[in-house]
Amino acid sequence: MSVEPVDDNRKLFAIRKSFNFDKSFFVDRTSFLSKCQAVEEMTDVRWQLEMRQKRIPTKRDPAQWGMHVIVHSRTQIECEASFEIAGEENSVLKCYNGIVGQNGVKIGTDEFILHEDLMGKKSGFFENKKTKITVKVSFCFTSKAEEELNAPAKVIQPSDFAKRLQAHGPKDFKFFANNEFIEVHKSFLSLESSVFAAMFENQNFKETQTGEMHITDFGLGIVKAATDFCYGEDITSYMDMHGSLAADIYLFADKYDMKNLKASIEDYYSKKLTAYNVANILTAADKVNSVDLKAKCVNFVQCLPKKEKRSFLYHANLDPILRGLFF
Repeated sequence: MSVEPVDDNRKLFAIRKSFNFDKSFFVDRTSFLSKCQAVEEMTDVRWQLEMRQKRIPTKRDPAQWGMHVIVHSRTQIECEASFEIAGEENSVLKCYNGIVGQNGVKIGTDEFILHEDLMGKKSGFFENKKTKITVKVSFCFTSKAEEELNAPAKVIQPSDFAKRLQAHGPKDFKFFANNEFIEVHKSFLSLESSVFAAMFENQNFKETQTGEMHITDFGLGIVKAATDFCYGEDITSYMDMHGSLAADIYLFADKYDMKNLKASIEDYYSKKLTAYNVANILTAADKVNSVDLKAKCVNFVQCLPKKEKRSFLYHANLDPILRGLFF
């Protein structure tokens, strides 16, 4: 018989938080819910501590205090939580674990400690009528692939913008959309878009003469995201869960030949495809004839488990030609 170690190179994300409670809390109240807190480096994962006194169906049943961490996550993750209540002379420590697959899943127990054991005169849990409850929670993704998919990524210029941002004058061009406008520097647009560069060099264009351009096929938010990118800002926040905003930014970048922006979005979604966003990204890639990104989208769908693929094809908003790629 042999025992071989198994390497697990998944990253562990750990947090530790302590809460101080007055003894009167356990007399006057029956529940506590902490503020929702983020987990650093884990996209869309939040947690909070819940304490609740279990109701007593009959007077014979003793009251119990339950301890849980409530985990909010869009992605399936593994979670391990430990709870400790400690005073001057006594402490209780218990650990629990589970897999979280949807928002609001609880990890813990309804029966952490009896109320009478906690509040007894000689319980030893209180020092100067105060006790401390410490929760330690560790999270990890269920696979290395899920970890890589959810790793922080940016949609930002690869270039050094320090020189570009030096010695530029006032903004000299306006984009209008939805009865609102934003102001930009023509020089910045020209560096990122061959279409705008050609427009600004030709005095016959109305937009060049007036210093204004009215956009009717994209919202102002899309235009702002594209111009923010020109200024070297990180526009990852526009890469929404379903990819609809990102798809429109991608189409805008294609229309105005913003090669750096297109390449950055393609690179981002080559690593960040999910069942939620792949339909919108595939549709956009098809419209701009991006062979590589389209192929990655198709391969992603083809590799989905049979049940997930069936669900995707049932719900996805795809035109008949794109849908036909999967049959």
